Amino acid sequence: MSKIIVIPSSLDHMYELTSYNIDGFIIPIKNLSANQSFEVDYKDLELVIDKIKNKEVILLINKMMHSSDIELLRKVLKKTSTLKVDKIMYYDNSVYMLSQELKLNIPLVIYQDHLNLSILSNKFYNDMGINYAYISSDITKEEIRDIKLNTKSKLFITAYGYVPIFYSRRYLLSNYFEYIDKSYKKDVFYLDNEYPIKESDFGTIIYSNKIINLINELDKLDFIDYIVMDSFNIDRQEFNEMVNKFINKDKVEDTYTGFLDKKTIYKVKNSNEGGTHE
Repeated sequence: MSKIIVIPSSLDHMYELTSYNIDGFIIPIKNLSANQSFEVDYKDLELVIDKIKNKEVILLINKMMHSSDIELLRKVLKKTSTLKVDKIMYYDNSVYMLSQELKLNIPLVIYQDHLNLSILSNKFYNDMGINYAYISSDITKEEIRDIKLNTKSKLFITAYGYVPIFYSRRYLLSNYFEYIDKSYKKDVFYLDNEYPIKESDFGTIIYSNKIINLINELDKLDFIDYIVMDSFNIDRQEFNEMVNKFINKDKVEDTYTGFLDKKTIYKVKNSNEGGTHE
């Protein structure tokens, strides 16, 4: 049976959700997480964790690291070794390197979700001792099942929320608005009135134009270890209502499941023949 893990929109939202029958939270770490709705300073982690007893605690460190970030990252990882932290979800391999150096005894979750699509990718991480992985939303449930059956990985997947489809360390929105000589407030911007774009001090993320909702597929996805519900850019009451529906496995009309039931088709132009093949 899949565990339900939530990324809340704020500390207050997380404390509210502790009364729900969910299994845990993903908590973004201040200055080490990219474009989250809220962040927690590592110095406050002990107090925060104490308030969400009996829930799994997964720290999110998904920023592209620069050399100037390593000192803070080292402090955070040292601090986690003294706390009730169940897992660390990471993007940049400097987290893995420092965890090895510090002999950190906390399981790591590879969080390159838009890149993790294959059995071999997961076997690569398994060989590094990483047996938890966030799987891309760009593959079908059959492909996800193949990864589960042929690797040691315990899998995470976005079951509800907007899905990141692009991440850059650059300030793409600020640069664009400066180019067209207009001001920009650092808030969610919509590309073509569809795709949410969020810029922060740590870069820019473009999200899917639709909310993924796999609630009607839960019985078919019971081999997935962790289903993640992300509150980013979703009304709080609407999100909470959907959390309850996931808990009760209610059925919902008009859901968008992305590529879960249809394989992504790539057409590549053949320069010699001038045609395409799939």
